[in-house]
Amino acid sequence: MAGKAQAAWDGLNERQRSYLHVLFEHDQAAEEQRAADWASGRTMDDRTPAAEWRWIDVVTPGTKLTSVQRDLAKRDVRDPGVGSTLAALARAGLIEHEEVPRGRGRAVRAKLTRTGRAAVRAAIKAAPGRRTGELADWSWEILVRLWKADGAVIRAGGPAVERTFLDRRPPLAVQHEYPYYSISEAGRDHYRQSWARYAQLYPWIAAPDPEPGADPWPAAAQKELTRLRTAVDEAAADREVSFHRRLGSEREVARVRLEGRPRELSGEWEQLLAEQAQQVHELAAAHAQAREETAARHYREAEARLGPAIGAYVHGVLAAYRLQVENQLFDGAVTEAIEQAAAGAGTDWELPPRPPLCGLHDVDSALGGAWDTAAGIRTRRRPLPKQMTEPGRRTVGRGRYRSLIPDDPEPPPLEARLEQAWALARTADGQVSDGALRRSLHPPAQGAQPGANSVGSTRAVP
Repeated sequence: MAGKAQAAWDGLNERQRSYLHVLFEHDQAAEEQRAADWASGRTMDDRTPAAEWRWIDVVTPGTKLTSVQRDLAKRDVRDPGVGSTLAALARAGLIEHEEVPRGRGRAVRAKLTRTGRAAVRAAIKAAPGRRTGELADWSWEILVRLWKADGAVIRAGGPAVERTFLDRRPPLAVQHEYPYYSISEAGRDHYRQSWARYAQLYPWIAAPDPEPGADPWPAAAQKELTRLRTAVDEAAADREVSFHRRLGSEREVARVRLEGRPRELSGEWEQLLAEQAQQVHELAAAHAQAREETAARHYREAEARLGPAIGAYVHGVLAAYRLQVENQLFDGAVTEAIEQAAAGAGTDWELPPRPPLCGLHDVDSALGGAWDTAAGIRTRRRPLPKQMTEPGRRTVGRGRYRSLIPDDPEPPPLEARLEQAWALARTADGQVSDGALRRSLHPPAQGAQPGANSVGSTRAVP
């Protein structure tokens, strides 16, 4: 089945792959929501078969975009030809599609077949779904926390934790005063025996190897990436704060100058009061001018820090991406390589080389497109639909420190080079955070002894 699914995927063009991938994401989201509703008891009486609730709206009458259209637009897939693309996927046996009446028009909807889901799973190398008796992702994450606590009592959750951990025989945790738990011996055994399986099933959860050994993605490496990202956030926040402080200081200077206009005076006493007022005014004007100059200097300093911070971040995070794809360095060598890449960027940095392909379609597509955009190789063929755009929206700096005056302008936008490099770094960071990509590409071998085969079939420990 795996070979057939991979062959079906290989026979698609890039546009068809994008459609199939987006439909798969919506299909899995609906499946997860269905399972959550069933577990919570909200749909206990709903017996609607999967053949009905798996249908996904692709196009609906009117001007409102469907979630499928929005996701396709983000992938720059907006050319005419929805019908022909869906028809091609249907001929390949990957989806079913139909038109149904909807109001005064007709809606187009699609549903993935088993072959279609298998084709996308083969492309993204997704692990098979969890089996009966295996923990869900949230419960595995709690067991990881309990394992890390090493017998200490921690706050772990509510009734769902009780059902999952205490109703098993033997229970995986020991309950203390609700809702505090500690791991049981059965929980330790389950962690050791099932760690490799869960590492494949939930690669985004950083679960430590139950036996000592070289750490494929040490905490220090993640701490270094966080430091690089924080440096960008802080420089962007300082730039925004100093911009609005400078704006306020300019208004204050204008107000003081306006209030300092000479008035017609009559009498010696009034003239004396006017001279005193003028002295106070000049002192206030000097202070306002000093505040304006200070705010302007802080703005220039923050803007000067922002470019190198983005350069260090994009170099560091792309180095982390290459390390996870190549799967060669472990422990301290990983952190050292990231630090060297970030430090080597310098002030007048250039974009790092194109990241290597990892073989996962969603990762290669997202990261390759972001790098091409940052390098000026690829530009969006058409702008995003107006329903998805916001005037003046920026990616660096979130507007958290805006003035309370509604009509205050935002800081000047960064040059496109920095904005695009920042978007590239964020895209890569979303894939490599906590070593998730490395676990997806090089999962522990099933049945291997813990500690002996932590990140692939052959492990080179320095």
